[in-house]
This record gives sequence, C-alpha cells and structure tokens, in this order.
Amino acid sequence: PVKLKLALQPRWYRINEHDSLHYHWQTLTTSGQLAVRLGDDTVGLQMHYTLGDSCMHGDRMAAAHFTHRIDSLRSITFSASASSKSPDFFYLHYHSNGYAWDAPSLHKTDIHRLNLRYERFGALQCEITANHINHLVQLTESGGTLSPVQGNIGFWLLQGHIALHMPLWRWLHCDMEQFMQYSSDNTQWDAPLWATKNSIYADFRLFHNAMRMQAGIDIRYHTPFFADAYNAPAGAFVRQRDIEVGNYLWGDLFVNMQVRKVTIFLKAGHLNALWETAPDYFLLPHYPGNKFGIYYGLTWQFFD
Repeated sequence: PVKLKLALQPRWYRINEHDSLHYHWQTLTTSGQLAVRLGDDTVGLQMHYTLGDSCMHGDRMAAAHFTHRIDSLRSITFSASASSKSPDFFYLHYHSNGYAWDAPSLHKTDIHRLNLRYERFGALQCEITANHINHLVQLTESGGTLSPVQGNIGFWLLQGHIALHMPLWRWLHCDMEQFMQYSSDNTQWDAPLWATKNSIYADFRLFHNAMRMQAGIDIRYHTPFFADAYNAPAGAFVRQRDIEVGNYLWGDLFVNMQVRKVTIFLKAGHLNALWETAPDYFLLPHYPGNKFGIYYGLTWQFFD
C-alpha cells in the first residue's frame, strides 16, 4: 500500500557557440516520490530540487494528487503542483546565426497549477486545469534583432478538455475531442479559444476475423489566434501580434488495416483543399500546411 522512491541525478552541461564562447555547469537534482493506497483511494506526493551552478540552482517542483476510484470503470483525480524553473539556457546567452544577447538576470518562471479530472475508462474523460504563470520568458523581434523579454505580471491560463468515445451503431464509432482555453493576458500567452478534433469511422473484421480494418474521416478546427512565428536562423518561436492563423477546417480520409503484426495505413490528407480556390490553411505565420496529398505506410512488428 505504500511506495517510496528517492533519487539523485547528476548532470554536466557544456555548450559551444560561435565567437569561441564556451559555457559549462554542473547540477545535482534530488527527488522523492511517495504513493499511498487506502482502499479505493490513492494519495501521491512528489518533490524535486536542483543544486549546482547559479543558472539552475534552486529549481524546484512540488506536486500532490488524490485519486478516488468510484468503481472499476470510473475515477476522479484532483492534483496540485507548484514549480519554479530557470529559463532555458537559450534565453540566458545566445551568440549564433547573426543574433546575440546576454540576459543572465532573468528570473525563474513560477507556475502554480490545479487540475480536476473525471474519467470513465474507454468512454469519457473530462479535465479542467487552472494555471497561474509568473515571469514567463519569450522572444520578441524588433528591427531585425531578437531579444528575450520576461513578463513581470502574472497571468491565468484556464484550460478545459473533453474526450468522448461513442459507439453509434454496431461497428460505427465516433471519437470527439474538445479543447477550451482562456488566457487573461494574450500578450504573454495566446491560444485558440476552442479547438476540436472529431473522427467518424467504421471498425470491423474481415476474412474470418483475420484482418481488422478501420475506415473513416477526421475533421479538425480551431478558432483564430496569434500563433508564435517560427524564426528559422535561431531555430526558435518568436512572439508576434500581427498575423492570426486558424478559423479553417481540415478533413482527412483514412483506412487502417491490421493482419497479425502487420499494419497498413492510407490517408487522403487535407481533402477539402480539392474544391477550395484559395484555401487559408496556414499553420503558423508564413508557414502553410500541406495541400491535398495521399500518404501511405506499413509497419511490421517482428517481436512482441
């Protein structure tokens, strides 16, 4: 009924950049996990703390969760966590590909999270998450130069997720996923208010149950939002508030066939691009998604 796990993780880092700049540091992460089972209930605790050089010294995380199993199929879980993590080294120092900055005084990013999840195995999962984020670091571009900027005001990111599996009729099924997100400060974190992915498919067996086949359609959509732009020379995403992406429907047809350990899949991707004269299918600013295409593949698992 009780499980305890303690660990030490030493690490050594070395980064070489242009202009003969070298950085190296060492860390030691201590961690502990405790899980206690009380009948149908489970309580878990987890902690991490990092020692070492100044760039990562003091990184910490603490989390707790409580799971109540209602019956063999249903459960409800409440979890809470708090973390304080140093920005990635990329934001502290960078001298490469025409960009250069040094920002050693950036604060740690603090995230406090509350989560409530209800699950019915194989049928329904509902999840609500509240995140409070402070000192978020992001890249901004001005005059052709990049620089890291850290917010000094905390904001809330609220998220909701519902995943539903419904058998419609015998071998006909429907899977739906709905995402809702709200940011109290879109200048620091922007996300689509609503995103959805839906699949309607037939799942049946052929040739005396020797082959399992799935055939159907996927439909995806999300509301418009200011997605981060990708900067190829720096290999990073940059905050922008000029171009919105989204508000566009995607449809794919697919067929999956499985015979023992062999799986064959076929997909007609972005099917609706065939009859649209000017499809607005940008996934990121200046980066369009794929046009209509036929995709196929085969996997053969030789060992269990």
